[in-house]
Amino acid sequence: MRRWMTGTFVSVLAAAALSTTGCKRNDTTDNNNNQPVSASKQVEQAQQESKEAYDRAKKAQDQAIDEQKDVTKAQDDVAKKRQDLAEAEQKAAKETQESQEAQQRAQSEGQTAQQQAQSAQARATQAQQQQLQEQQQLDQQQQQQTEAQRRTVTSTAQARTSQTPAAPTRSAQTHDSWSDTSNRTDTTTSTAGAWNSAPRGTATTDTTATTSATSNGQLDRAIVQSVGANEIVVQSSDPKSVHVVNAKIDANTKITKNGQPASISDLGQGNQATVSYRMDGTQAVAERIDIISNDQNTNER
Repeated sequence: MRRWMTGTFVSVLAAAALSTTGCKRNDTTDNNNNQPVSASKQVEQAQQESKEAYDRAKKAQDQAIDEQKDVTKAQDDVAKKRQDLAEAEQKAAKETQESQEAQQRAQSEGQTAQQQAQSAQARATQAQQQQLQEQQQLDQQQQQQTEAQRRTVTSTAQARTSQTPAAPTRSAQTHDSWSDTSNRTDTTTSTAGAWNSAPRGTATTDTTATTSATSNGQLDRAIVQSVGANEIVVQSSDPKSVHVVNAKIDANTKITKNGQPASISDLGQGNQATVSYRMDGTQAVAERIDIISNDQNTNER
């Protein structure tokens, strides 16, 4: 750049010198009515013109330098702007690529999560169906067990009834045959009297019979034979008969234990309970079941 400026300055000086020479020639003939001008004056004029030409050249050179600086600065600004633009484009391209990759990852993760959720839902549905099937099988087994126990209780009661021996004839002869070693020799003619006055050792007859519920009622201190999901079989007995009730348990059945609220899970085979029931056609429906715990039985004794 300095070389260019030096060359420009030399060119300007040469042009100024040529201009000064031309002016000097004109001054030797034109001034003072075509009178010749002295050499000293011509030299002075030439020096003045050369100085003015130098100043003009220097000013032009300074102006050119300033303009060149402005151009250089503008070029630097343009280069910097281009570099900034390139960097911004690279950054934007990188961010765009990262955004696309993040979007693809999010989409892939969303699809994976959705597949996992569907798989989990399918497994939950399958497990629920399996649990329902197992519960149905369990209910069916409980019903079968309850029915089997009820049939067993009924069969046992019927067997006891069928095995009951016939009552002996109430006669004096029978009375004598059931008597112990006594020396009684009188003849009894009253059958009723002989029977009523039977001495020690007289045979007893089991006349118990099994009955089922046919009307509304209540069994006190009955023994629970079996418990199902929605029914209960209880049995109570007295010297004359065995009472068996197969009662349905519904949402209106009130279950308590020693007077406190309880649930069907508190019922178990062998428990003692008081059962109040009503008849719905031929089906007994339990209205109230009060479980009697062993502690209460002990205290009452």
